[in-house]
Amino acid sequence: MKLKLKLRKEDKRSLIILGIFLSLVGYYYWIFNPIYRRWQKTSFKVEELNKKLKEEEAKLGLKKRIRRRHKELLKELGILKAKINKSFIKGNLGEKVGTITMLAQQCGIKLSNLRPVVRKDPETGETYYEFILEGEATPFQFIDFVEDLWGLNLKELNISKTRKGTFHFYIKAVSLPQEIAEVFKKVKAVPTKKKKLVVFKIPKPQIIPAKVEKVETNKKPPSIKPPPPKLNLTGLRLVGISSLGNEKMAVIVDDTKHEDYFVKTGDYVRKYRVVKIEENKVVLSNDQGVTGEITFPKEKSSPGETQSQEVASTQKPKKKKRIHLGISLRVITSELAKERKLPVSTGLLVTKSKDGSPILPGDVITQINGLPVSTIMQAKKIIANIQPGQEINFKVWREGEWQNIKVTP
Repeated sequence: MKLKLKLRKEDKRSLIILGIFLSLVGYYYWIFNPIYRRWQKTSFKVEELNKKLKEEEAKLGLKKRIRRRHKELLKELGILKAKINKSFIKGNLGEKVGTITMLAQQCGIKLSNLRPVVRKDPETGETYYEFILEGEATPFQFIDFVEDLWGLNLKELNISKTRKGTFHFYIKAVSLPQEIAEVFKKVKAVPTKKKKLVVFKIPKPQIIPAKVEKVETNKKPPSIKPPPPKLNLTGLRLVGISSLGNEKMAVIVDDTKHEDYFVKTGDYVRKYRVVKIEENKVVLSNDQGVTGEITFPKEKSSPGETQSQEVASTQKPKKKKRIHLGISLRVITSELAKERKLPVSTGLLVTKSKDGSPILPGDVITQINGLPVSTIMQAKKIIANIQPGQEINFKVWREGEWQNIKVTP
């Protein structure tokens, strides 16, 4: 007898689900799991290789940085060697001026003013040169130029930006004194026992006996030497005299060399020393003690004027007329300069002025006839030396610009 089994629909469904489950389990164990394990192993190897690659890149970057730094150090070493090999600015005045101009050309600087002034040390009596340099340059060119000025003692340095966008600089330098050479001579002359040093032997001076001549009584007495020649003051003209504090200053113009001197007692004009500055004259002297005077130039007068002057001289002297400009002034302080945003911290501020005056309220006066002004007393002293009808030049800061204003009282 044959048995026939009939499955119900529910049993068929369960068998199908069982078959699908078993097939999935077999797929996981025999196919998916081995592939997943291989993927994990390869991912671990890739991470290790990435770490090694980063380490090699770091080493390579370090080598590049070392090479770059090595090149920079070589450049700095070359610059230092060039600076060490540079010679000092020495020699006479012409050689020093030539060296300074050559350095300015190498740095690309335009020199507008190079003025040497001879000074004398009152203690030691040695003369030295003081150089005043002005011109236009960029900040980098200015720094290179200052570093190249070997052999000069820098007193003042200033660089400012102009309205045109360029930079204007001002340098005041002094040549090194000769005491350095004397120090080196003293060091070489000192003998030492421990170390073997090369000592320069200074030869002893030879004493030459003087020749004694017989004096005859019949001879005439020696002739008297003529007095030393007078000072050559041709071309020097006295422009103005003012006082800054307790010292008097004088402005002297050299028409032959086209130079201006702003001097005080002890300074030098040409080769002559300023001994005294009085109200109407300046006294100069040379090394021999010969003195000379520079006074204000006398104005030419007609014959009628000379007669009137002779008549007036017999009469009593009249009082000098005072000059009234019709302006009120105020001394500028640092606080006032900050409030008004002024380019200078010293000067005189005009608070009031009469109608029709070219000087307006708000103007800042810094110079009168080329002389700097910082107090009202200085302005009064300068104006007191001006005669009525003589033109007065004012240097004024007005509305962000420097202006020269001429006033005739």
